[in-house]
Amino acid sequence: MRADAADIWSRTVPALVVSAGLTDTQSLAAVEYVMTAVQLREVNRQISADGFTVPGARGESKVRHPLLSSVPQLRMALIRLAGELGLTPSAAAKLVAPDSSEEDDDIWD
Repeated sequence: MRADAADIWSRTVPALVVSAGLTDTQSLAAVEYVMTAVQLREVNRQISADGFTVPGARGESKVRHPLLSSVPQLRMALIRLAGELGLTPSAAAKLVAPDSSEEDDDIWD
């Protein structure tokens, strides 16, 4: 999972810093986005490996895979976070890139 998180982070966060001006104080949303994406990826892997049904807890006939119930929640969270970060097409259209001509002066100077 660590490699997945590093992959998603390296493909997403640097672009957010440039396109949306993501700052350290806003990074929690980016961290949550990466964590949710990794969780969804891992749940999908497990379901792919096990199948949509698994043996019941007491050995009875097959039952619906318990992880299937978490997929919609993870997807909705991922979509919401992607929107917050400007990673969906509609959210990206509303982004205003930071003005790179402004100096990075400290507000306390």
